[in-house]
Amino acid sequence: MSNQNEIIRMEAETLATIGDAYYRGLGVEQNYGEALKFYQKAAGMGNARSLSRIGLCHEQGFGTKKDIEAAFSCYEDASEQGDVFGMIKLGDFYRDGVPHLVQKDVQTASEYYLDALEQVQYGRDLWYAPDVYLRVAGFLKDGIVTEKNLHSAYDFYISAAEGFMNRIENGDLDCADSLDLAEEGAAECRRILEQ
Repeated sequence: MSNQNEIIRMEAETLATIGDAYYRGLGVEQNYGEALKFYQKAAGMGNARSLSRIGLCHEQGFGTKKDIEAAFSCYEDASEQGDVFGMIKLGDFYRDGVPHLVQKDVQTASEYYLDALEQVQYGRDLWYAPDVYLRVAGFLKDGIVTEKNLHSAYDFYISAAEGFMNRIENGDLDCADSLDLAEEGAAECRRILEQ
């Protein structure tokens, strides 16, 4: 049975990768509707990453109508399965609050970010490590639900910036704004520490 489970896991990962190709237009014409179909097949086979991608499609209205509640539900399910991106997105929802869905709750947001950080430290889904570092850095810099720690915030911002630069070099141009935020955060911490 274990061998059968591994085959299913590999098939689901293949479907998710095909979904990513359609989502980003890598080797095929970009088509969010097709991406969503492959993500749904993979998610049905237990692929948590695909659940997060379905959530993103719902959140952005890519390949489907925009539906924040459906996005939130997908992120919750993915997060429960240990998906780092799902944890980040839930943290963002709680950090900012979403009218008629979730109240702003920075404590809950920080718990999701710390769970994501723990997953990254165990070597799971390192692609999203810079996103996690950026959020943790912001909480440390501003002293949100923790004591303000500019030295640690600076280190996290630098790690985030390095990670985003690596992703940009590997073709992920969507994270350019995040790179700017990481560099600005590091510069602000450095400026304060040097005073």
